[in-house]
Formats: sequence, C-alpha cells, structure tokens
Amino acid sequence: MIMASLSLKKYFFTKEIIICLMSIFISSCGIFKRAEKSKTEKSESSKIANVVLSEAKSYTGTPYKYGGNDKKGIDCSGLVKNSFKKADIELPRKSVEQQNAGKEIALDDCKAGDLIFFNTSKNKSKEVNHVGIISHVKKTEILFIHASTKKGVMESSLEEPFFKNSFVKIVRIF
Repeated sequence: MIMASLSLKKYFFTKEIIICLMSIFISSCGIFKRAEKSKTEKSESSKIANVVLSEAKSYTGTPYKYGGNDKKGIDCSGLVKNSFKKADIELPRKSVEQQNAGKEIALDDCKAGDLIFFNTSKNKSKEVNHVGIISHVKKTEILFIHASTKKGVMESSLEEPFFKNSFVKIVRIF
C-alpha cells in the first residue's frame, strides 16, 4: 500500500513537471515571435529610411527655391515631401504641417529618417519654419539633410550654433 502511494505521488509529481515545462516552452515561443516581429519591424523601418535618405541625397547641390519641388530648385518641405513620397509615404507640403504628421521623439532617441524641425526666424515665435531629414546619428552629433537658402540641398550638423539655437523638435514618421 505504501509502495503504491509513493508510486502514485511520483507519477503526479512527474506529470506536474512535464506540464510546467510544456507551459514554459509554449509561452517562450510567443517571446521569440515578438522578438522576431520586432526585428522585422526594425528591418522594414531601416529599408524605408534608406529609400528616403537615398532620394534626399540625390538632391544634394540642388539650389534653394521657395515653393520649389524639383531638381531645378526646391525648398526644405518640398525636399521632405518628395523624399518620403519615394517610399510611398504622403506628407503635407508645408513644414508647419509636417511637424504633426508623426510622433514626437526625444532628441536622444532619434534615428536616421526622422524629421528635425527648426524655427530659424529672428522673432523666435516658436512656429516651425524649417525641416530636415536626419541622415546620421553619432554619439555626439546628429547630421541632417535639408535645403539651405544659401547653399541649396546639403548635409548639416545639429552642433552648428545656428541649428542648435533654432532646434524645435524631432518627429518620427515611420
């Protein structure tokens, strides 16, 4: 009788361990799927950023033209609109509207493909009037592509005093 009782306890104990291990295995499959999905999303995000940046860089040297929309002359918001359109993402035409097209991101969390907004006016009304596309994030420096009124489409650094002093925010579109 005692042997049968011990054998029965051992059976149930073994069964509980097996059920417990199966539960852990099944739940861990979900973790791997989430990690895989996250990696896929990052990869897709990277592809979009590459398309957007490649298009923006193809405008390098294009002269600035207020309201311009092509390689004969372009302004900052036109550059952004055209670059994102190449990745099948429609954005508003004006920078003041583009700032509301995505989610605001902390400066420390920005990445290539995010939009960076400035208020370059002398009256500093806090209204956005200039936009660029972040092209590279280094530890101590953020580079962005934009249409400069004096030098046309070019890459600049947020470390430049003019841009550091007129920075407003960063927005993630994708």
